[in-house]
Amino acid sequence: MKVKLFLLTSIMIGLFFVFYQVLVKDISATVSQKEAEATASRLYNGDVLKSETVKENNNYTISVKNDRGIYRLMVDGQTKEVSNVKLVEKNDSLLKLEEAKDVITHEINGKVTSIKKSSEKAPTHAEALVEKNQKKFHVIYDLKKQVIVSSAEIKVDKEETKQQKNEISKQRAKEIALSQINGKLTNMKKLDSKHGILYKVTVENNSEGAHVYVQESTGEVSSVSWFLKNQKPDEANEDEDNDKEDDKEDTNESDEDDDTDIDSDD
Repeated sequence: MKVKLFLLTSIMIGLFFVFYQVLVKDISATVSQKEAEATASRLYNGDVLKSETVKENNNYTISVKNDRGIYRLMVDGQTKEVSNVKLVEKNDSLLKLEEAKDVITHEINGKVTSIKKSSEKAPTHAEALVEKNQKKFHVIYDLKKQVIVSSAEIKVDKEETKQQKNEISKQRAKEIALSQINGKLTNMKKLDSKHGILYKVTVENNSEGAHVYVQESTGEVSSVSWFLKNQKPDEANEDEDNDKEDDKEDTNESDEDDDTDIDSDD
């Protein structure tokens, strides 16, 4: 009888132990699959592609995709701790132009004045114009490898640069004409002569006027042609014809829209 009672008690204790282990194991797995996915997504700032439950320990294996690539990691089913993180696929996305601009500025130590994507023949490249130490450079940057492929100085013809610097604007031509003749600007033409481009600036006062010819390339006054405002119509027309004849001999009017009337505010 005592033996039977002992055996029965042992069986009851064994069953209790088994049920206790199962019950504790179920209670301990407090982290749900959705909670584990949310943890992984938050930590790696990405989207969950796949998640699986590990039956042996109730942990979760989760794959997350973000800007850097695809990660596979483990989330503890009890503590939410993340472990066994691996980058299984690296993202080969191209660097943005603004980011490339910052990199080029830092590496070359110059000012990027413009940057754009290259042609279809080199879709991963960007082309930038950089100014440094009063020089200009053409830079090609690989947006995928994130490296400078080439950097070449842009050579500028010295004579062309000198000529461009010497050329004067219409406003400067007006100022030069007014420094020669006291009056009001009434008209302005740009003429193409055998000696170069001329500005023909007309200045008038109460009784007379003058056509002042200013060289565009140097700002020098080539000549001044006077006329009287109170001339008889026939005389005025004769002078105007003479003036036109002089222009025809030395100059041809430019095809550009350079015939400019000067309003009263000039």
